[in-house]
Amino acid sequence: MEMTLNQYAAKANAFATYNKELGPYYTILGLCGEAGEVANRLKKVYRDNNGVLTKEASKDLAYELGDVLWYLAQSANQLGLTLEQVAELNIAKLYKRKYGENIVSPSMDTFTDNDFANYLENYEKEVLKDLEACWVENTFEPNDYQTRRKFIRCVENTLKRLQLGDYKHDIRCNEENNTPEIINEEKVAVTLNFKAKSGYYERNYILPDDFAKIQNQNV
Repeated sequence: MEMTLNQYAAKANAFATYNKELGPYYTILGLCGEAGEVANRLKKVYRDNNGVLTKEASKDLAYELGDVLWYLAQSANQLGLTLEQVAELNIAKLYKRKYGENIVSPSMDTFTDNDFANYLENYEKEVLKDLEACWVENTFEPNDYQTRRKFIRCVENTLKRLQLGDYKHDIRCNEENNTPEIINEEKVAVTLNFKAKSGYYERNYILPDDFAKIQNQNV
């Protein structure tokens, strides 16, 4: 039977009998110990079977990896995270390592109507102000790849500064929203989506047109 990471964690938590007051110290040290058990099991494959990994040895390793997973789930829980959030954090880290940008943020919190209203009232001006500063400092072509990446970094950094970066979001500034018409007018389109349970809260910014909203107090 297939199960999600969070479903596994919920089932595995039923077997957690350790003193929870020990916090992540106990679970992370246990994680290290179980990882050592995996290494020790593999060592015995080299010692006893010339490194040939049989089905039986693979099954033994799977059991040891399961113990690693149990302690990983408990460690995530002690840190206030779910296993799926840890997985998303890892994918975001790998994405940034490969492509140089953390465009998709891990899902730490779910956006709500109140969060979006708060963003519009208190934070959207800050995003536009920072985008305007990036626009003024831009040394590339009006709508080339480097410029688009710069605006993505700009919004990402602003969200982090405003402590909104932990909400799952997506920042798009590519051929999808930068149509030939926008490019011909020497403008740039930046789209910000906040993930919610039932979809997205989306804001589309056309630069430099939307900079006027800062002065008009109508963002």
